Amino acid sequence: MSFLESIALITPLSVKAKDALTAIAKPVTFLKNQTLLEEGSICEYLYYVEKGCLRGFTNQDGNMATYWFAMERMFATSFGSFISRTASRESIMAIEDCDLISIHYPDLEKLYSQFHEFETVGRIISQEYYLRLEDRTYNLQFLSAKERYEQLILSYPSLLQRVPLGYIASYLGISQETLSRIRAKF
Repeated sequence: MSFLESIALITPLSVKAKDALTAIAKPVTFLKNQTLLEEGSICEYLYYVEKGCLRGFTNQDGNMATYWFAMERMFATSFGSFISRTASRESIMAIEDCDLISIHYPDLEKLYSQFHEFETVGRIISQEYYLRLEDRTYNLQFLSAKERYEQLILSYPSLLQRVPLGYIASYLGISQETLSRIRAKF
């Protein structure tokens, strides 16, 4: 499914809105392990993943913590930094070679002001982000490590074949050894 098809699933776009979006949406490619955003920088782009997998993470005193993964047909950004225009608490890295669509922050703001449809698109993307964040927070606080792993494989079955286990363990808030024990039981 293409970028424009994904947007059309959120809300229909007028021809003028589609043309305006096409004019600002830039295809970009990042190679495996390439950094899209460094922690401490202001996030300038909203990305749509056409191909590949991204990881949002932080490195606090040598402790890596993975916040999120984004794969095909998902939007990705350092959300807090992108909307508040402040330094990001996270870095974004390509886990695989990635083909993305990027939208620069000022261009997106211009779309919002010119076309009501894009306010709807922005609201729906924000709602989806919030729901994923709420699920993640709930899972980390109330589910066992085994239950968190089960939720992950139900929600993102292909992730285990695409992402190093260390990143998955970090995302689940467990050690690699604990993850190995859980996986051995499946």
